Amino acid sequence: MLPIAMELRELSTRFRDAVQIAADTQTKQRLAAHALALAQVAEQIERDGSLGAFVHGANIERFERLLRDALDENVRATVEALLAQEKHAISERRRDITRWRERAGELRATADEFGIPSVQASLREGATGFDQIANYVEALLAGTLLA
Repeated sequence: MLPIAMELRELSTRFRDAVQIAADTQTKQRLAAHALALAQVAEQIERDGSLGAFVHGANIERFERLLRDALDENVRATVEALLAQEKHAISERRRDITRWRERAGELRATADEFGIPSVQASLREGATGFDQIANYVEALLAGTLLA
């Protein structure tokens, strides 16, 4: 199941707490970066809502239909501008997916280097959360999942 924003914020807090017990500066920086990334994802989920990607995909289809039928140049120009905006939003989502997958990989790599089992588990849990978010948004973009 996709983690909710509150769960991501709690996990972010756990990462910030782990910074205090980390042995070296590099590990502290990684944990802090992951805490920030989780908080940013939580904020984005709260801001965009889960319908965002689905709505953009539906809008693109609608705008393309309108564009095929538009004879008036003003209508055509307006629809083309809206279509470009929606396509840009979709490409932003695809970049988000890539970043979430990269963050998941970074969290797993950090977990492998960390010696405290509870912190390793938290890092892996965060990685799983990033993967779930990426999978969910991919499904929304593909139209295989309704929000």
